Amino acid sequence: MKKKLLLWAACIFAVAGSAYADNIPLSSAQESLLQTAATAFSQGNYRPAAEALPALENTYMGSWVGYWSLQPRLKTLTQEQYLQYSARFPDGVAHHLLRRQWLIQLAHRQDWNNFTRVYQSGQKPDLIQLRCDALRDPALQNENVVSPFFLWSSAPASNHSCNAMARDGLQQGLITQDQLWQRLQQMFEASAFSEARHFAPYLNGQAGTELTATIDHPDIWIQTHIQQNGTGSWSGTQTRLLELALLRLATIHPLQTVKFVQQIHTLNAAQKARVLYNCAFQATQTFRPESGSWYQLAYNTDPQFHPQPEMLAWMVRTAIRVGRWTMVNDAVTLMNPPQSQQRQWQFWKAVAMLQLGHTVQAKAELGTLASPWTYYGQLAMAALGQSLDLNTNSAAEPEDVALPVLQETAPERAAIKLYQLV
Repeated sequence: MKKKLLLWAACIFAVAGSAYADNIPLSSAQESLLQTAATAFSQGNYRPAAEALPALENTYMGSWVGYWSLQPRLKTLTQEQYLQYSARFPDGVAHHLLRRQWLIQLAHRQDWNNFTRVYQSGQKPDLIQLRCDALRDPALQNENVVSPFFLWSSAPASNHSCNAMARDGLQQGLITQDQLWQRLQQMFEASAFSEARHFAPYLNGQAGTELTATIDHPDIWIQTHIQQNGTGSWSGTQTRLLELALLRLATIHPLQTVKFVQQIHTLNAAQKARVLYNCAFQATQTFRPESGSWYQLAYNTDPQFHPQPEMLAWMVRTAIRVGRWTMVNDAVTLMNPPQSQQRQWQFWKAVAMLQLGHTVQAKAELGTLASPWTYYGQLAMAALGQSLDLNTNSAAEPEDVALPVLQETAPERAAIKLYQLV
């Protein structure tokens, strides 16, 4: 609850156009009602807020008290109650939160008529869950400008709304078999096996039955198909299932998985690298000594393959731990720009260059990072042998600056009040 209140307070400053009926300070009686309502809301009780609303609705906290009176009872809320709130408080952060939560609830109920009305009553929500729900709404399907697969593949693997939308899309032919295989691979990499199981019926032929087997008994499935197909070339569907089985087995027996990858030759370099990176990642999480060699094996298998950012981060940490400085440099090179430009990875890449004897380049990189005001800046200064003394004696005397007096607005007053209620 405390985190929610702080978040709301921060959001108020970020949202423009918030309207408040009254910016007049609250009376002592109103303060007491507000405190009681806030405390009860933090405990999931809406009644004190509902009782206090008549006395507070015309104040700068009115929209929040109204929100507190409705949010705890979303499961039993009616469309009429929501519309009454929306008419009384048509904008602001509280209304934005309630509208989003009410849309989620309407989608859960599959009340598409009211979902359509609320969805079209304002800006399109940016929450991917609601965008997937909108694709399930017959009245809104034509308003979406992105494909169902794009939304599905962009959502977390365990997102219920987007998975439900995908099942509808598969039934309607809006998602292809190739796209389904791509998403199953993402689900297996995310260890979302229970979610992947629900898509077995949508695979063509016997692949659905075999998909279930790769989840429940991946080692037995692999051994059985080695006996049937050998270790050479398999069919396209069997190769796809093999990759999924190996990704599943990597979470249980990574060592056995590595041996299978080295034994079976039907996988291409990218598929092998993907499985091996997952094995190395699992080994890292359990502090297995093989993690460093498996990361190296994955990289050598396909130097152009780009694993997930989290895996690359742990690849660097593992390489540092075991002293594989070339691997540090390789992992940072594989990172996408937003990740590789983070100061921690820039620092460790510079350290790796220093350890590998590229002294001039390493010192140039460390010099760009060096600063007494950041953690990795201080580490860079230490690596360069520079003093961390801030030399405060030579600092210029601060000048007196007259700060302007700001007029406290209603949104700011509400933000402060929410902070005080924490």
